[in-house]
Amino acid sequence: MPKQILNVDNVRETVEQLQSEGYKPTFKRIIERLGGSYGTLTAMRKEHPEIFWSEERRVDSSSQLEKENFNLKMELTQIRFEARIDVLEREKLERDRLIDKLKKSFSDDMADMRDLWLDAVGQARATKTAKTLTIDLHDQYPEMTYKEINDRLFDEGFRTRSGGRIGSGQISKWINSK
Repeated sequence: MPKQILNVDNVRETVEQLQSEGYKPTFKRIIERLGGSYGTLTAMRKEHPEIFWSEERRVDSSSQLEKENFNLKMELTQIRFEARIDVLEREKLERDRLIDKLKKSFSDDMADMRDLWLDAVGQARATKTAKTLTIDLHDQYPEMTYKEINDRLFDEGFRTRSGGRIGSGQISKWINSK
């Protein structure tokens, strides 16, 4: 089809042809058939919207009531968006608060675990020292009874985890393990 001049009648005819063929009448398709430019079509659409949109899809710009209705709908949409943004911000603040709470809890748990580990290491060192002292006392004073060794260990500050005295069975194991 030879290229034609863009005018209202030609564009209207091409739009109707495209619609009857089942195509959406886009600027690109109109320009492919008729030639011309996007700028010309844009200007034509502003002057003659009835060519591009059916009556039910157009808002009559002379109708003040419809303009106000449209503006109210836009304001309502804006209010809804702002409300949703507020909700999302509150949810984010709550999530951040929970994350901070978890971080603090985790830090506290890690500090507790460190304290327990240090206690266990301290107990292991104390046990080793108590064992060494028990063996040394037995080697230096073979006549000392387990009760006397136990009293000496208690006086030196060696105790069980619960704060009691080290049992005779443990003292016997240490002495027999050398």
